[in-house]
Amino acid sequence: MTALQRDIINLIKSALIGEKVELSESFSVEDALKIAKKHRISILLYYGLANSQIKLPKEENYSTLELLSFKEVAVSNNQMYALSHLYSKFEENGIDYLLFKGSVLKELYPKPELRPMGDADILIKVQQYEKIKPIMEELGYDFGGEGLCEIIWKKKGQLYLELHKSLVPSNVEDYYIHFGTGWDMAIKSSGYNCRYELSPEDHFLFIFTHLARHYRSGGIGIKHFVDIWMYNRIYNNLDSDYIIRRLDEIGLKEFYHNVIDTMSVWFDGKEDTSMSDFITSIVFESGAFGLQSKYILSDALKRKAETNNSILSAKQSKIRWLLFLPYDIMCLKYPVLKKVPILLPLFWVIRGINAIIFKKNKIKNSLEEVNGIKDTEVEEYRQALDYVGLEYKSK
Repeated sequence: MTALQRDIINLIKSALIGEKVELSESFSVEDALKIAKKHRISILLYYGLANSQIKLPKEENYSTLELLSFKEVAVSNNQMYALSHLYSKFEENGIDYLLFKGSVLKELYPKPELRPMGDADILIKVQQYEKIKPIMEELGYDFGGEGLCEIIWKKKGQLYLELHKSLVPSNVEDYYIHFGTGWDMAIKSSGYNCRYELSPEDHFLFIFTHLARHYRSGGIGIKHFVDIWMYNRIYNNLDSDYIIRRLDEIGLKEFYHNVIDTMSVWFDGKEDTSMSDFITSIVFESGAFGLQSKYILSDALKRKAETNNSILSAKQSKIRWLLFLPYDIMCLKYPVLKKVPILLPLFWVIRGINAIIFKKNKIKNSLEEVNGIKDTEVEEYRQALDYVGLEYKSK
Protein backbone atom coordinates (compact mmCIF):
# COMPACT_ATOMS: atom_id res chain seq x y z
CA MET A 1 0.00 0.00 0.00
CA THR A 2 1.36 3.42 -0.90
CA ALA A 3 1.76 6.21 1.64
CA LEU A 4 -1.04 8.20 -0.02
CA GLN A 5 -3.40 5.22 0.02
CA ARG A 6 -2.63 4.67 3.70
CA ASP A 7 -3.23 8.35 4.48
CA ILE A 8 -6.60 8.33 2.70
CA ILE A 9 -7.74 5.17 4.47
CA ASN A 10 -6.64 6.56 7.84
CA LEU A 11 -8.59 9.76 7.20
CA ILE A 12 -11.67 7.71 6.28
CA LYS A 13 -11.37 5.80 9.54
CA SER A 14 -10.97 9.04 11.45
CA ALA A 15 -14.10 10.44 9.80
CA LEU A 16 -16.12 7.39 10.82
CA ILE A 17 -14.95 6.73 14.39
CA GLY A 18 -13.41 10.06 15.42
CA GLU A 19 -9.95 8.61 15.93
CA LYS A 20 -7.11 11.06 15.41
CA VAL A 21 -4.52 10.03 12.85
CA GLU A 22 -1.15 11.32 11.72
CA LEU A 23 -0.37 11.71 8.05
CA SER A 24 2.82 10.95 6.22
CA GLU A 25 5.21 13.83 5.55
CA SER A 26 4.53 13.40 1.84
CA PHE A 27 0.75 13.88 2.18
CA SER A 28 -0.65 16.14 -0.52
CA VAL A 29 -4.13 17.64 -0.40
CA GLU A 30 -4.02 17.95 -4.17
CA ASP A 31 -3.26 14.26 -4.75
CA ALA A 32 -5.75 13.13 -2.10
CA LEU A 33 -8.45 15.36 -3.59
CA LYS A 34 -7.99 13.81 -7.03
CA ILE A 35 -8.69 10.37 -5.60
CA ALA A 36 -11.50 11.62 -3.36
CA LYS A 37 -13.32 13.21 -6.30
CA LYS A 38 -12.80 10.10 -8.40
CA HIS A 39 -14.36 7.96 -5.67
CA ARG A 40 -16.81 10.56 -4.34
CA ILE A 41 -15.46 10.41 -0.80
CA SER A 42 -14.42 14.06 -0.39
CA ILE A 43 -16.57 14.48 2.69
CA LEU A 44 -14.82 11.58 4.43
CA LEU A 45 -11.45 13.21 3.87
CA TYR A 46 -12.79 16.53 5.11
CA TYR A 47 -14.22 15.04 8.32
CA GLY A 48 -11.07 12.96 8.81
CA LEU A 49 -8.89 16.06 8.66
CA ALA A 50 -11.23 17.88 11.06
CA ASN A 51 -11.40 14.99 13.56
CA SER A 52 -7.63 14.64 13.48
CA GLN A 53 -7.25 18.39 14.03
CA ILE A 54 -4.86 18.57 11.13
CA LYS A 55 -4.18 22.17 10.21
CA LEU A 56 -3.76 22.63 6.48
CA PRO A 57 -3.25 25.88 4.62
CA LYS A 58 -6.42 27.42 3.21
CA GLU A 59 -5.19 26.72 -0.28
CA GLU A 60 -7.39 26.24 -3.32
CA ASN A 61 -7.48 22.44 -3.04
CA TYR A 62 -8.51 22.55 0.61
CA SER A 63 -11.27 25.04 -0.20
CA THR A 64 -12.47 22.72 -2.97
CA LEU A 65 -12.56 19.82 -0.51
CA GLU A 66 -14.55 21.94 1.92
CA LEU A 67 -17.03 23.03 -0.76
CA LEU A 68 -17.55 19.47 -2.00
CA SER A 69 -18.25 18.37 1.56
CA PHE A 70 -20.85 21.07 2.17
CA LYS A 71 -22.48 20.14 -1.13
CA GLU A 72 -22.61 16.48 -0.08
CA VAL A 73 -24.45 17.43 3.12
CA ALA A 74 -27.07 19.29 1.08
CA VAL A 75 -27.43 16.45 -1.43
CA SER A 76 -27.83 13.89 1.37
CA ASN A 77 -30.46 15.98 3.17
CA ASN A 78 -32.45 16.38 -0.05
CA GLN A 79 -32.25 12.65 -0.74
CA MET A 80 -33.41 11.66 2.72
CA TYR A 81 -36.27 14.17 2.65
CA ALA A 82 -37.44 12.96 -0.77
CA LEU A 83 -37.27 9.33 0.30
CA SER A 84 -39.21 9.98 3.49
CA HIS A 85 -41.98 11.64 1.47
CA LEU A 86 -42.00 8.78 -1.03
CA TYR A 87 -42.20 6.14 1.70
CA SER A 88 -45.23 7.92 3.18
CA LYS A 89 -46.97 7.91 -0.20
CA PHE A 90 -46.27 4.22 -0.68
CA GLU A 91 -47.71 3.47 2.75
CA GLU A 92 -50.81 5.58 2.04
CA ASN A 93 -51.44 3.80 -1.25
CA GLY A 94 -50.69 0.22 -0.21
CA ILE A 95 -47.50 -0.11 -2.27
CA ASP A 96 -45.15 -2.83 -1.05
CA TYR A 97 -41.51 -1.71 -1.07
CA LEU A 98 -38.22 -3.11 0.18
CA LEU A 99 -35.27 -0.90 1.10
CA PHE A 100 -31.69 -1.95 0.38
CA LYS A 101 -28.24 -0.66 -0.52
CA GLY A 102 -27.49 3.05 -0.10
CA SER A 103 -30.62 4.27 1.68
CA VAL A 104 -30.15 1.56 4.33
CA LEU A 105 -26.37 1.85 4.54
CA LYS A 106 -26.53 5.63 5.10
CA GLU A 107 -28.30 4.95 8.40
CA LEU A 108 -25.33 2.90 9.62
CA TYR A 109 -22.87 5.78 9.35
CA PRO A 110 -22.36 8.32 12.16
CA LYS A 111 -23.98 10.90 9.88
CA PRO A 112 -25.92 9.92 6.74
CA GLU A 113 -24.01 12.40 4.57
CA LEU A 114 -20.82 10.44 5.27
CA ARG A 115 -22.16 7.74 2.98
CA PRO A 116 -22.63 9.46 -0.41
CA MET A 117 -25.38 7.94 -2.55
CA GLY A 118 -25.63 8.56 -6.27
CA ASP A 119 -29.07 7.00 -6.54
CA ALA A 120 -31.61 5.42 -4.24
CA ASP A 121 -32.70 1.82 -4.77
CA ILE A 122 -36.11 0.45 -3.82
CA LEU A 123 -37.37 -3.03 -4.66
CA ILE A 124 -40.98 -3.04 -5.83
CA LYS A 125 -43.44 -5.66 -7.00
CA VAL A 126 -43.75 -5.34 -10.77
CA GLN A 127 -47.47 -6.12 -10.64
CA GLN A 128 -47.96 -2.92 -8.61
CA TYR A 129 -46.11 -0.66 -11.02
CA GLU A 130 -49.27 0.71 -12.67
CA LYS A 131 -50.29 1.99 -9.24
CA ILE A 132 -46.83 3.45 -8.67
CA LYS A 133 -46.59 5.51 -11.88
CA PRO A 134 -49.27 8.09 -10.97
CA ILE A 135 -47.72 8.46 -7.50
CA MET A 136 -44.36 9.31 -9.05
CA GLU A 137 -45.95 11.83 -11.37
CA GLU A 138 -47.93 13.38 -8.52
CA LEU A 139 -44.71 13.84 -6.55
CA GLY A 140 -43.08 15.64 -9.46
CA TYR A 141 -40.77 12.89 -10.73
CA ASP A 142 -39.89 12.47 -14.40
CA PHE A 143 -39.62 9.05 -16.03
CA GLY A 144 -35.99 8.32 -16.87
CA GLY A 145 -36.14 5.02 -18.72
CA GLU A 146 -36.25 1.32 -17.97
CA GLY A 147 -33.52 -1.29 -17.79
CA LEU A 148 -33.50 -5.03 -17.27
CA CYS A 149 -33.41 -4.62 -13.51
CA GLU A 150 -34.75 -1.16 -12.75
CA ILE A 151 -37.20 1.57 -13.69
CA ILE A 152 -35.73 5.06 -13.31
CA TRP A 153 -37.47 8.17 -12.02
CA LYS A 154 -35.78 11.51 -11.43
CA LYS A 155 -36.67 14.60 -9.42
CA LYS A 156 -34.35 17.45 -10.28
CA GLY A 157 -32.40 18.70 -7.31
CA GLN A 158 -33.67 15.95 -5.03
CA LEU A 159 -33.41 12.34 -6.07
CA TYR A 160 -32.35 9.87 -8.74
CA LEU A 161 -34.47 6.83 -8.00
CA GLU A 162 -34.20 3.26 -9.24
CA LEU A 163 -37.30 1.13 -8.69
CA HIS A 164 -35.91 -2.38 -8.90
CA LYS A 165 -37.76 -5.29 -10.43
CA SER A 166 -35.19 -7.64 -8.88
CA LEU A 167 -32.21 -7.34 -6.56
CA VAL A 168 -29.77 -8.66 -9.18
CA PRO A 169 -30.15 -8.25 -12.96
CA SER A 170 -31.46 -11.41 -14.57
CA ASN A 171 -28.58 -11.42 -17.06
CA VAL A 172 -26.08 -11.94 -14.21
CA GLU A 173 -27.15 -15.57 -14.16
CA ASP A 174 -24.69 -17.01 -11.65
CA TYR A 175 -25.73 -14.51 -8.98
CA TYR A 176 -29.37 -14.03 -9.95
CA ILE A 177 -30.23 -17.67 -9.24
CA HIS A 178 -29.31 -17.13 -5.58
CA PHE A 179 -31.45 -14.00 -5.08
CA GLY A 180 -34.27 -14.14 -7.62
CA THR A 181 -36.43 -11.05 -7.41
CA GLY A 182 -35.59 -10.75 -3.71
CA TRP A 183 -39.13 -10.98 -2.40
CA ASP A 184 -38.67 -14.55 -1.14
CA MET A 185 -36.21 -13.14 1.41
CA ALA A 186 -38.36 -10.14 2.38
CA ILE A 187 -39.29 -9.52 6.01
CA LYS A 188 -42.02 -7.06 7.01
CA SER A 189 -40.49 -4.04 8.76
CA SER A 190 -41.80 -3.47 12.27
CA GLY A 191 -44.25 -0.58 12.55
CA TYR A 192 -45.05 -0.39 8.83
CA ASN A 193 -47.84 -1.77 6.68
CA CYS A 194 -45.99 -1.96 3.38
CA ARG A 195 -42.28 -1.63 4.09
CA TYR A 196 -40.06 -4.70 3.89
CA GLU A 197 -36.40 -5.37 4.55
CA LEU A 198 -33.83 -8.12 4.29
CA SER A 199 -32.45 -9.81 7.37
CA PRO A 200 -29.05 -8.39 8.39
CA GLU A 201 -27.40 -11.56 7.07
CA ASP A 202 -29.21 -11.52 3.72
CA HIS A 203 -28.58 -7.82 3.23
CA PHE A 204 -24.90 -8.39 3.89
CA LEU A 205 -24.91 -11.21 1.35
CA PHE A 206 -26.51 -8.89 -1.17
CA ILE A 207 -24.16 -5.93 -0.70
CA PHE A 208 -21.15 -8.25 -0.82
CA THR A 209 -22.42 -9.94 -3.98
CA HIS A 210 -23.05 -6.47 -5.43
CA LEU A 211 -19.44 -5.55 -4.64
CA ALA A 212 -18.17 -8.76 -6.23
CA ARG A 213 -20.30 -8.28 -9.34
CA HIS A 214 -18.90 -4.82 -9.98
CA TYR A 215 -15.34 -5.76 -9.02
CA ARG A 216 -15.23 -8.46 -11.68
CA SER A 217 -17.16 -6.51 -14.32
CA GLY A 218 -15.05 -3.36 -14.39
CA GLY A 219 -14.15 -2.25 -10.89
CA ILE A 220 -15.74 -0.77 -7.79
CA GLY A 221 -14.93 2.16 -5.54
CA ILE A 222 -13.55 2.67 -2.07
CA LYS A 223 -16.90 3.49 -0.46
CA HIS A 224 -18.27 0.00 -1.18
CA PHE A 225 -15.39 -1.57 0.73
CA VAL A 226 -15.99 0.90 3.54
CA ASP A 227 -19.65 -0.24 3.52
CA ILE A 228 -18.53 -3.78 4.30
CA TRP A 229 -16.38 -2.60 7.19
CA MET A 230 -19.11 -0.36 8.62
CA TYR A 231 -21.73 -3.09 8.26
CA ASN A 232 -19.61 -5.54 10.25
CA ARG A 233 -18.98 -2.90 12.94
CA ILE A 234 -22.71 -2.25 13.40
CA TYR A 235 -23.89 -5.84 12.98
CA ASN A 236 -21.17 -7.57 14.98
CA ASN A 237 -23.28 -10.63 15.79
CA LEU A 238 -24.14 -11.83 12.29
CA ASP A 239 -24.64 -15.55 11.77
CA SER A 240 -21.21 -16.15 10.22
CA ASP A 241 -21.88 -19.86 9.57
CA TYR A 242 -24.94 -18.99 7.48
CA ILE A 243 -23.06 -16.25 5.61
CA ILE A 244 -20.05 -18.44 4.83
CA ARG A 245 -22.28 -21.30 3.69
CA ARG A 246 -24.28 -19.04 1.37
CA LEU A 247 -21.14 -17.36 0.01
CA ASP A 248 -19.73 -20.80 -0.73
CA GLU A 249 -22.92 -21.65 -2.66
CA ILE A 250 -22.70 -18.39 -4.61
CA GLY A 251 -19.02 -18.99 -5.33
CA LEU A 252 -17.69 -16.05 -3.33
CA LYS A 253 -16.18 -17.65 -0.26
CA GLU A 254 -12.54 -17.22 -1.31
CA PHE A 255 -13.11 -13.64 -2.49
CA TYR A 256 -14.89 -12.85 0.78
CA HIS A 257 -11.92 -13.95 2.88
CA ASN A 258 -9.56 -11.92 0.70
CA VAL A 259 -11.72 -8.81 1.05
CA ILE A 260 -12.09 -9.21 4.82
CA ASP A 261 -8.33 -9.65 5.17
CA THR A 262 -7.84 -6.48 3.11
CA MET A 263 -10.27 -4.65 5.40
CA SER A 264 -8.14 -5.76 8.35
CA VAL A 265 -5.09 -4.24 6.69
CA TRP A 266 -6.98 -1.04 5.91
CA PHE A 267 -8.63 -0.46 9.27
CA ASP A 268 -7.30 -2.82 11.92
CA GLY A 269 -3.54 -2.47 11.63
CA LYS A 270 -2.85 -5.86 10.07
CA GLU A 271 0.39 -6.04 8.10
CA ASP A 272 0.16 -5.60 4.33
CA THR A 273 0.12 -8.72 2.18
CA SER A 274 0.57 -9.24 -1.53
CA MET A 275 -3.18 -9.92 -1.74
CA SER A 276 -4.20 -6.80 0.17
CA ASP A 277 -1.83 -4.68 -1.92
CA PHE A 278 -3.29 -6.15 -5.11
CA ILE A 279 -6.93 -5.55 -4.13
CA THR A 280 -6.14 -2.09 -2.78
CA SER A 281 -4.47 -1.15 -6.07
CA ILE A 282 -7.46 -2.39 -8.11
CA VAL A 283 -9.96 -0.53 -5.93
CA PHE A 284 -8.07 2.78 -5.91
CA GLU A 285 -7.59 2.79 -9.69
CA SER A 286 -11.23 1.86 -10.36
CA GLY A 287 -12.88 5.07 -9.21
CA ALA A 288 -16.47 5.04 -8.07
CA PHE A 289 -17.82 3.37 -11.21
CA GLY A 290 -15.03 1.22 -12.58
CA LEU A 291 -13.02 1.62 -15.78
CA GLN A 292 -14.42 1.36 -19.30
CA SER A 293 -11.35 -0.58 -20.44
CA LYS A 294 -12.04 -3.17 -17.73
CA TYR A 295 -15.72 -3.40 -18.67
CA ILE A 296 -14.68 -4.32 -22.22
CA LEU A 297 -12.29 -7.02 -21.01
CA SER A 298 -14.83 -8.34 -18.53
CA ASP A 299 -17.51 -8.65 -21.20
CA ALA A 300 -15.09 -10.46 -23.51
CA LEU A 301 -14.09 -12.84 -20.71
CA LYS A 302 -17.72 -13.62 -19.92
CA ARG A 303 -18.44 -14.34 -23.58
CA LYS A 304 -15.39 -16.61 -23.80
CA ALA A 305 -16.70 -18.60 -20.84
CA GLU A 306 -20.10 -18.93 -22.51
CA THR A 307 -18.77 -20.07 -25.90
CA ASN A 308 -15.85 -22.38 -26.68
CA ASN A 309 -13.22 -20.38 -24.78
CA SER A 310 -12.14 -18.71 -28.02
CA ILE A 311 -11.56 -14.96 -28.29
CA LEU A 312 -12.82 -15.11 -31.89
CA SER A 313 -16.09 -16.68 -30.70
CA ALA A 314 -16.32 -14.03 -27.97
CA LYS A 315 -15.96 -11.25 -30.53
CA GLN A 316 -18.53 -12.85 -32.82
CA SER A 317 -20.91 -13.20 -29.88
CA LYS A 318 -20.51 -9.51 -29.05
CA ILE A 319 -21.15 -8.44 -32.65
CA ARG A 320 -24.27 -10.64 -32.86
CA TRP A 321 -25.47 -9.10 -29.63
CA LEU A 322 -24.92 -5.59 -30.97
CA LEU A 323 -26.79 -6.39 -34.18
CA PHE A 324 -29.61 -8.43 -32.67
CA LEU A 325 -30.31 -7.28 -29.13
CA PRO A 326 -32.11 -9.87 -26.97
CA TYR A 327 -35.90 -9.72 -26.83
CA ASP A 328 -36.06 -8.37 -23.26
CA ILE A 329 -33.77 -5.44 -24.13
CA MET A 330 -35.61 -4.77 -27.39
CA CYS A 331 -38.84 -4.59 -25.39
CA LEU A 332 -37.36 -1.76 -23.36
CA LYS A 333 -36.63 0.17 -26.56
CA TYR A 334 -39.84 -0.82 -28.35
CA PRO A 335 -42.56 -1.56 -25.75
CA VAL A 336 -45.01 -2.75 -28.44
CA LEU A 337 -42.98 -5.98 -28.63
CA LYS A 338 -44.35 -6.97 -25.22
CA LYS A 339 -47.75 -7.32 -26.84
CA VAL A 340 -46.63 -8.47 -30.30
CA PRO A 341 -43.33 -10.40 -29.91
CA ILE A 342 -43.59 -11.77 -33.46
CA LEU A 343 -42.54 -8.31 -34.69
CA LEU A 344 -39.06 -8.71 -33.19
CA PRO A 345 -37.27 -9.30 -36.57
CA LEU A 346 -38.96 -6.22 -38.02
CA PHE A 347 -37.75 -4.03 -35.18
CA TRP A 348 -34.23 -5.42 -35.52
CA VAL A 349 -34.32 -4.07 -39.08
CA ILE A 350 -35.80 -0.73 -37.95
CA ARG A 351 -33.14 -0.37 -35.26
CA GLY A 352 -30.41 -1.22 -37.79
CA ILE A 353 -31.62 1.38 -40.28
CA ASN A 354 -31.83 4.06 -37.57
CA ALA A 355 -28.30 3.20 -36.44
CA ILE A 356 -26.92 3.45 -39.98
CA ILE A 357 -28.59 6.82 -40.53
CA PHE A 358 -28.10 8.46 -37.15
CA LYS A 359 -25.34 6.58 -35.33
CA LYS A 360 -22.61 5.83 -37.86
CA ASN A 361 -19.83 6.95 -35.53
CA LYS A 362 -21.20 4.87 -32.67
CA ILE A 363 -21.29 1.78 -34.91
CA LYS A 364 -17.72 2.44 -36.02
CA ASN A 365 -16.50 2.92 -32.45
CA SER A 366 -18.26 -0.23 -31.25
CA LEU A 367 -16.74 -2.35 -34.01
CA GLU A 368 -13.29 -0.89 -33.37
CA GLU A 369 -13.75 -1.62 -29.69
CA VAL A 370 -14.60 -5.26 -30.37
CA ASN A 371 -11.84 -5.76 -32.93
CA GLY A 372 -9.33 -4.16 -30.57
CA ILE A 373 -9.82 -6.79 -27.87
CA LYS A 374 -6.64 -8.81 -27.39
CA ASP A 375 -6.73 -12.35 -26.11
CA THR A 376 -3.60 -11.75 -24.00
CA GLU A 377 -5.32 -8.86 -22.19
CA VAL A 378 -8.47 -10.92 -21.61
CA GLU A 379 -6.36 -13.76 -20.23
CA GLU A 380 -4.53 -11.34 -17.90
CA TYR A 381 -7.90 -10.09 -16.68
CA ARG A 382 -9.03 -13.68 -16.05
CA GLN A 383 -5.88 -14.39 -14.07
CA ALA A 384 -6.37 -11.23 -12.00
CA LEU A 385 -9.91 -12.31 -11.10
CA ASP A 386 -8.84 -15.87 -10.43
CA TYR A 387 -6.12 -14.60 -8.08
CA VAL A 388 -8.68 -12.90 -5.80
CA GLY A 389 -11.23 -15.72 -6.05
CA LEU A 390 -13.61 -14.52 -8.75
CA GLU A 391 -14.62 -16.05 -12.05
CA TYR A 392 -17.26 -16.13 -14.76
CA LYS A 393 -18.97 -19.48 -14.94
CA SER A 394 -20.34 -20.71 -18.24
CA LYS A 395 -24.05 -21.49 -18.43
